[in-house]
Order: sequence, then C-alpha cells, then structure tokens
Amino acid sequence: MKLLVTTVRRILIAFLLFLSGIFGYDYYEAQTVGLPQEMALWDTQYRRVNARLLEVCDSSVRFQRLEDGRYFTVQFDDLSFLSSQRVKLFENSQAINGSTAAVSRIARLQSERKELLQKIEYLEARAEQTISTVEKRTLLREVERVSVDLLALERRLKEAGVELGYSAATIRSASSGIQAMGTQLIEFGSKISEKLR
Repeated sequence: MKLLVTTVRRILIAFLLFLSGIFGYDYYEAQTVGLPQEMALWDTQYRRVNARLLEVCDSSVRFQRLEDGRYFTVQFDDLSFLSSQRVKLFENSQAINGSTAAVSRIARLQSERKELLQKIEYLEARAEQTISTVEKRTLLREVERVSVDLLALERRLKEAGVELGYSAATIRSASSGIQAMGTQLIEFGSKISEKLR
C-alpha cells in the first residue's frame, strides 16, 4: 500500500512538472519571440480545434478554424485552463511588440477581407450556374453568412482607422440579393397565374 501511494505521488509530481515545463516554455517563447498565431485550442470538454488566432479581448478570443476557414468567438471560460493561458500569453506577446502587432493586425484584417470578397464572388458565381433551387438557396444563405462576417471585419478595419474603398463586390452582393428576391417573386407570380388558367 505504501509503495502504491509513493508511486501515485511520484506520477502526480512528474505530471505537474511536465505541465509547468510546458507553461514555462510557452511563457519564455511569448516573452522572447512571441507565440505563433496558429495553435491548437482545447475546450472544457477537451475537444481540439486547430485555430489561427485573430483577436484577443479581455474575456474572449476570435479565431479562424483551419479545417474549414470559419470564424468563431469563444469566451475564455469555454477553453481549458492551459489553452486560455496560452491565448493570454499570445495577447501579451502581441502587446509587447506594440506597433508592429497593430500593423500586422491591419494587414491580416485586409487579407481576410480580400478572402471573404473572393469567397462571396465564388459562391455567387456557383449560385448563378446551378440549376437546383435547393442548392441555389443554400449557396445564397452561405453568401449571406459570409457577408455578415465581411461587415463585422470591415467595421473592425474602420475602427482601426483604415479607409475602405467602395467595392464593386459588396455592391453586387447587395444587388444580387435584391435580384434573387425579384426573380423569386416573378417565379411565384408565374406559378399562380398558371394555376388560375
């Protein structure tokens, strides 16, 4: 029994030393060169997500999931202890770099904006080419979801002091929604007139 207690105690001490070593290395890396923007995050249910950190606030982190490119905002309370500490270290390392971090953040936001505009153009082109109304509706919903992400991103760019040009892509996405609605109304009207004949 005494041997079992001693063994369990040694395993616990080794585990704690291992965790403190990982945290100490992350702390050292954050203070010297900064943590990488891409890292694995674990939630409180110990599910893993490979993420590119975009913005760290006081109580939440915004990231892009690398598997599918979708954007998420998660509270620190929903992350495991080690993941939340790594994110805070990432924030501190970005704050230490100061203006370099601000410039890289703006460049990153502009790059994300360009990606979102290209994604909207691609989805709209696919929606125009498809014959299936179900697929067209799904693609248009995805365009709306990406447009919401785009508006939020453009708002953050404006808050950072970046002047955005009036882009043809955003005009087209707004008008294409109106055009799609008009097309649906015309189709609905034609169906009713056929039934009345």
